[in-house]
Amino acid sequence: MYAFTARFHSYDGAEAAPDIAHHVQSTAAPHNGLEHIYTEATPFGVYAVLFMHANGAEAAEDAAVEVCRGALQRAELRGWNFTWQGPERALNAGASW
Repeated sequence: MYAFTARFHSYDGAEAAPDIAHHVQSTAAPHNGLEHIYTEATPFGVYAVLFMHANGAEAAEDAAVEVCRGALQRAELRGWNFTWQGPERALNAGASW
């Protein structure tokens, strides 16, 4: 099992934090390997720790990013983005989507 962290945030900061865990879980397909997700709302956004089951860290990270990107496609998360805080690999650890 692998754990990755993302920070979901709204650029305007005026909206109440949505249920990020619900949206990520609803987006994840069985092949993504999302075991569970822990979220914590803070003044800086919603931190999400995704626990992924996959054949290797790279596959787990790719799947975690995929489900986070997928969640942002939901109408309820319009105006929200996420900053990937997982290990630096091919991704820019400070990149936002």
